[in-house]
Amino acid sequence: MATSVFKNKHVIIAMFVAPVLAIGSWFLVDYLVAEKPHSAVSGNSYPLLVMSNCRYQSGRCTMKNGDIKLELVASDNGDGAMRYVLSSQMAISGAMITVSRPDEKPSPVTMVPVDASATGWRADLAVIDSADAVLRLAVNIDESIYYAETGTTFIEYQTTFPRDNFNR
Repeated sequence: MATSVFKNKHVIIAMFVAPVLAIGSWFLVDYLVAEKPHSAVSGNSYPLLVMSNCRYQSGRCTMKNGDIKLELVASDNGDGAMRYVLSSQMAISGAMITVSRPDEKPSPVTMVPVDASATGWRADLAVIDSADAVLRLAVNIDESIYYAETGTTFIEYQTTFPRDNFNR
């Protein structure tokens, strides 16, 4: 006599219990093994996560680490140099930036605050005409250093339509 496997009550119960156990174990392992978030310690340095808009010709580059969110916008200042404007939701104590070829290690340029709130900073740097140029940024927020390194692809903002009627 051939009996169906799906008529066995143990198999039917296992079909309902196994997915529940699998999902439960996924969350339990994450809870037990995951790194617990912690506050930044004064004097330590932390990397910034470079977001995806930095890899494309978006006109801006966003960097994050926890509650810290920085946005860097580059534009031509008309003097043959690029103006980099850094904005943050939190007050920045100091910022340094450099753009160079990957094999060079130039001295960083100190950014100057745009306003009294210290949430906006700017610097003018010479244009590096290289497809593999690297931008390095370091900021001081609450006596902790946050740093990032990314390509300069985002600097040239391109759209599929003409920009004649739009402000830069």
